[in-house]
Amino acid sequence: MNIDQCSISSTTSTLVENSNPVPTSSKKKRKHREVVKEEVAYEQDEIRREIPPHLTRLQSTPLSSVYNAAITVNQISSLETDQGEEEVYPILSALKRRRRKQSKEGKDRLEEGDQSKAVLIPQTDIPYSINGETSSSLSSSPGARKIHQDGSEVEPIIINDPMISSSSPNETERYTTPNGTLLTFQNAGTYLTHWTQSIGQQKLLVEYKNILTEDYQPPMIPSKTALKRKIYSDSERREGEITPEKEEKGKVDVGPPIGSLRECEITLPMIGVIRSTKPLPNGGWRNKQLAKQSASFQSIKELHQRGLLDDSLRPIPEPKAKSIPTNNQDPSTLSSGAVHEKKSLKETQMTSKSKSCQNWDLQKRLIHSRLPPSPSENNLTPTGQLGIGNYPYVSTPSFWSSCPQLAPNVIHATTLQLLSISSPTLSLADNPAQREETCRTMCLLTSKPLPVSSQELVLNFGNQAEIKAKMKITNHGKMKSWEQGKLDHVLKFTEKLLRAQMQKPFKGNLKDLKWLIVPLKLDHQSKASDSKKLQRRDISWEEISSIAKGPLFTPFNLADPDILHKQCQDGVITTPAEFAKRNYIKSVRTDLKPSSSHPLLPDKTILATINPLSSLDYPDQPILEVESVLSPKYGGHVIGTIFPSRSEKSYHIPELVKLHSIPASVFRTTSILPQFFNELDSLLIATQMNNDLFDRLLDPKLALQAITTSSSNYDIESHYERLEFIGDTILKLIVTIHSYVNDTEMGKNLEQSFQDRHVTTSNRSLQDNAIKVGLTRYIRSKRFKAKDWLPKDWAVDWNENGAPGGNSSITKISSDTIEGEHDLGDKVLADVLEALIGASYLASRDLDEVLSVAHVLGIPIKGLQKWSDLSYALPPPTTTQSTKEANYMNFFKSKENTILGYEFKDESKINQVLSLDMTVPGRKMTFDRYRMLGNAILDYLVVEYLFDNYPEEGPAPLTFMKASRCTEGVRSALSVELGLVDLLRDSDDQTRVQIAKIRKATKAAKTKADALNSENDINEVVASEWWLDVAVTHTTSDPLEALIGAITHDASFDLSPIRIIFSKHISPFLERYCSPPRKQSSHPKDEMIRYLASKGCSHYSVERVFHDDSEEAIVNIHDKEISRASVVSGMGVIAIKKACEIALNLLKAVNSNGIGLEGMCTCPGRKIDIVKKSGI
Repeated sequence: MNIDQCSISSTTSTLVENSNPVPTSSKKKRKHREVVKEEVAYEQDEIRREIPPHLTRLQSTPLSSVYNAAITVNQISSLETDQGEEEVYPILSALKRRRRKQSKEGKDRLEEGDQSKAVLIPQTDIPYSINGETSSSLSSSPGARKIHQDGSEVEPIIINDPMISSSSPNETERYTTPNGTLLTFQNAGTYLTHWTQSIGQQKLLVEYKNILTEDYQPPMIPSKTALKRKIYSDSERREGEITPEKEEKGKVDVGPPIGSLRECEITLPMIGVIRSTKPLPNGGWRNKQLAKQSASFQSIKELHQRGLLDDSLRPIPEPKAKSIPTNNQDPSTLSSGAVHEKKSLKETQMTSKSKSCQNWDLQKRLIHSRLPPSPSENNLTPTGQLGIGNYPYVSTPSFWSSCPQLAPNVIHATTLQLLSISSPTLSLADNPAQREETCRTMCLLTSKPLPVSSQELVLNFGNQAEIKAKMKITNHGKMKSWEQGKLDHVLKFTEKLLRAQMQKPFKGNLKDLKWLIVPLKLDHQSKASDSKKLQRRDISWEEISSIAKGPLFTPFNLADPDILHKQCQDGVITTPAEFAKRNYIKSVRTDLKPSSSHPLLPDKTILATINPLSSLDYPDQPILEVESVLSPKYGGHVIGTIFPSRSEKSYHIPELVKLHSIPASVFRTTSILPQFFNELDSLLIATQMNNDLFDRLLDPKLALQAITTSSSNYDIESHYERLEFIGDTILKLIVTIHSYVNDTEMGKNLEQSFQDRHVTTSNRSLQDNAIKVGLTRYIRSKRFKAKDWLPKDWAVDWNENGAPGGNSSITKISSDTIEGEHDLGDKVLADVLEALIGASYLASRDLDEVLSVAHVLGIPIKGLQKWSDLSYALPPPTTTQSTKEANYMNFFKSKENTILGYEFKDESKINQVLSLDMTVPGRKMTFDRYRMLGNAILDYLVVEYLFDNYPEEGPAPLTFMKASRCTEGVRSALSVELGLVDLLRDSDDQTRVQIAKIRKATKAAKTKADALNSENDINEVVASEWWLDVAVTHTTSDPLEALIGAITHDASFDLSPIRIIFSKHISPFLERYCSPPRKQSSHPKDEMIRYLASKGCSHYSVERVFHDDSEEAIVNIHDKEISRASVVSGMGVIAIKKACEIALNLLKAVNSNGIGLEGMCTCPGRKIDIVKKSGI
């Protein structure tokens, strides 16, 4: 039966909200029927909006048939308008309520398979009775068969659409893979995180956009907070306290417009931008969370359709290289596909790949065959996700469990001093006087000295890496024995302080606790006492005794104004309850009284805004001007300082509030205790790792940075990415030198040395070493949340007073060493290992310590224990013997064995570097070894220079700057600039002509760039990287690296001569002409790739074609050539640049003829700008 043939009564098929009985009188019955018809029309309009547009046959089908299939088509069409209404009406109402219940419980899920397969809508199980015909519950099984009373089979409703949206925002779409894995809004984010980590990324680029509806109108009534802010600003402006500059500086971003919607965009590498769907008529979602869930859902769906995820939505590893038939294999034995593959390979080799590229592909396959398997594939660390492994995790340092019980005669003191608070818009470095008035210096008491030296801890707050505070910790050693009972008072003080700050009923026992905290006196000079032991008299015993023995809050003394002012100094007010809101007292306003106009609400008096239940005993008492206290879970005093608007300003009558026993200065410092103890525990774990694995070779602070991932700490100064940047280069240096020394002695060929080096430094090998050493236990990968912090060994009992309904169980976290589990990406393990190598170098810039750490980490550099061992590893250079006549004539002759200020001990090395005659046996191998060694040393010097001179730049800008300074073009330009090409010898005529052309073009390009730069500010480089327009050959670029390697060998691996040459000749050139810090590469090829990725196009290629006397670069989009550039032989880099520039302009062009990416791309995931096309 076809749905189009259905004749459905509008009265009986509708589902209405109310199930009231139908009126019995005919007049009322007709009126009631008219009301029902109006509801029918409204209901069917909603049906049409819910059904997908391409399902035109269902536009007239009612909601009960399409979504519930509770009443089949034959049965509904048999109903008559005038009969059975009393029975049908309540049943249809019940069906609608049942449908909503199913939607809420998630029981109406639809299975999605192939688009060509039909999907059966699940049926409800509600019984019905129509015209006396009673049916049992309809089965929800897709294969259930129903028979009419006359024996005919009921045809279920079939829809050829794999997905039907429900009404719930979080259940808008579902996607089911062939094996039954269900993708929803709730689990899409988890799948996307696993895929991101599997490709070696830490996080994806996520952007949000605000969408205003067409009928959007700004809200007429401002919020209460905005109204108070406006009134307060107006009052200050009238008083002249706010200047225009102050007003402009104090503007705060209030967020998106009220009533606007959200759209989310997620950029997937090599795929492009994936946008969230637009479920509402005006587009967008009601909040960022739903928009991000939608974008994540669409991203996983796109990845699965592209074949990057399997049917279980797990990342698919890259396929192994297929074996290609050899040339001597009989073509008749090959399939048609194999013959085509062989032919395509031959054409590619002849047109777009040089011999070196083919060798490199072979090298990669050989290297890959020698690598250990991915750690995530190891049976010992299963997670079910490729690229992610599960490993043990140390959550609590062993220091606390090793501490004995606190006793009066065994107390070690460590002072805590809040030094500064900083953000991009604010930097407060308090001077001593101001700091002691606002934030009190506290003292941490332990039974064992902290195994960390006096230093400054950087505390990060929230999800913004820019907001941080510095707290100085100073060890003062063991204190003298305390008097009996003092420790009990300190215990009571610490307990009340934790209860007040964390708003939880903490209880402590001296037998279990490992630390206590006390305030020092307000006039204590911390700087003066850094070098001496802390005295017992420095502790504020009077305040401790008052808080421990006295009540938690007391009333104000309003009879004596002097006592009132004294109470308000460094005071905090609260309501008469332990866990209540508190406020810092800013000032006592004697110019105000309860009957005065409220400063924020001039139309009301202060007393009227509070509206007390009883009259005041002191009607003329002064008013307290206060600001709210931010609890530790919201960032405490630090966030309140950075964002003053979060500390709400208010006015209180002293008689109606209480004075808290804990001073405001103590409140401010201890409001960041969760962040402090988290950072202290992390530092103790890093110290524990340093002691257990590295025999204290590392600096604890750098070690902590090396094991902290960017996902757990966004601050660039606190996670490992910068250390990994320099550690990767240093690892390459020591492995290259070890390979150079050993392979030279053994006579191993260069290709084998190359493979050995890559196997040693590959991420797979480093990951395997990290697991074997046990680094995974110490890596800090979890994001800290202050609201979840609980101090160790302190119990929380919400039912301490026997309150009904409370939880009788006591929450308590032990200080014993606890090992949990955490998931880590494979690349994270390799990055942490490289970061530890970088940390070992930065502590003292001593390569001997680097070698010791490398041995601990399992780097195979056998026999290389100290850097000085290299001077004995190879035979010493042969010193050239000069005659007396030669010595006499040296005064008049230039030294031919001196290059760039370095005098070679062995002159034969000069000829091996500068001679272009590679027919001499062994010369090419020696030259290539020098070049391999020089490449590693040059990279090391460049990276060290960038690391030291750009301390605030992240890994992306540093990587781009390194890439712009370590190219063949830079080395060729340096060879011309330093005169190295003029020293080349033993070349043929063709090579000499080529060198002369490159020399001339290089000097011309440099002259042009200098002229452009001279017209602008001397500190601003306009024409940078001018060598990109100059031809490059190995003849002019390789000698510089070979010269650096030869000098290093001649100097017995002493790096001092090379450092002098680099600082005097190379670094000034690089700093003058290379690119400054930037986030992205500006090369046309990189820009084209980014543009294609943003549009979702992945079917493109850039080919390089070699001819006898010329080279060509071809850009293809979907196997169609769109641009071509031809240059003379040796200038292929310029050809690629020109071809990509032309292609990028064509791709961005959009006109009526369809030219541009829209007319070329057919990728299923393409993101075409339909707004411009439709003219909206």
